[in-house]
Amino acid sequence: MKKLTLLLILFLPVTLLKAQEKGTFTDSRNGTVYPTITLAGQTWIAENLNYPVPGSWCYEDEEDNCVNYGRLYDWPAAKTACPAGWHLPSDAEWKKLISHFPVDRVGGILKSTEYWERPNTGAIDSIGFAAIPAGSRDVDTTYSDRC
Repeated sequence: MKKLTLLLILFLPVTLLKAQEKGTFTDSRNGTVYPTITLAGQTWIAENLNYPVPGSWCYEDEEDNCVNYGRLYDWPAAKTACPAGWHLPSDAEWKKLISHFPVDRVGGILKSTEYWERPNTGAIDSIGFAAIPAGSRDVDTTYSDRC
């Protein structure tokens, strides 16, 4: 069965005039406060986005999963879910981010030490990026891939 690849918004970059290492961003649409981290001149939301739009879901349709993991988005929804002034990262932005870390360790450096199945090999979250697994939703509405 053909899977529809759904986009999980893990992190959204934006360039700020005054960069800071760690901070917060408040989504004016619903008041949600997200941690941010500035790395390599890019500011990223350091938590999965949880803003409901048509074409977005909580993993296994459980609201608690949205609280813990953020929402799952299909591509059209992902493009509309970003707060004003933020956008989905381009390939170039991802490449710039990961270019500052050793190739064989970049995943562990960016990956949270929580929420992943054990053993969570290599996860050190040494910079506070805290990437977490949130899964995917297939076109047949089944959920999978939350590690």
